[in-house]
Amino acid sequence: MNNKKGFTLIEMLAVIVILGLLMAIAIPTVTKTIEKSKRKTYIDNAIEYISSAAQSIANGEILVRNSDTTYYIHINNIKTEKGTKTSPYGGEFDAYVIVTLDENNKFTYYWTSMDTGGHYVPITEEKDLKISSIINGSGKQLSTTTNIGSRTVRVVYDRTGAKNTYKN
Repeated sequence: MNNKKGFTLIEMLAVIVILGLLMAIAIPTVTKTIEKSKRKTYIDNAIEYISSAAQSIANGEILVRNSDTTYYIHINNIKTEKGTKTSPYGGEFDAYVIVTLDENNKFTYYWTSMDTGGHYVPITEEKDLKISSIINGSGKQLSTTTNIGSRTVRVVYDRTGAKNTYKN
């Protein structure tokens, strides 16, 4: 009596090849999904900081009064519900919410940030923030020297909470 148990070498190879093909398809898809999720979280964090800054301005906790001034507010000066200061890519954010006020008392909010992994967002208006705003690249430094529009004064609330005023 011939009692065979187990799989033949051909059957095992067929299973390995099929699993390899499935992995070759699945890994890039999963990686892409994870990257998209990190980018979405990065932008969601930016929007949360902008919303919290707007609330602090409305409550008078952060003063934004002059239409000839660009206001830079470091995220250390902004209280958020989540309170996160870390990037979804790991490491910490160095980021500013930038605020301008026009002659009609309308506020416009901008975001600029960089994390320790080199992901950064150049100065971008809130309405234009999207996952494609994030740029991968190291060696960039955040700058608080840019005035938006024809504004001649910059007020910078730095990471320590100090308020510095600069005139061009």
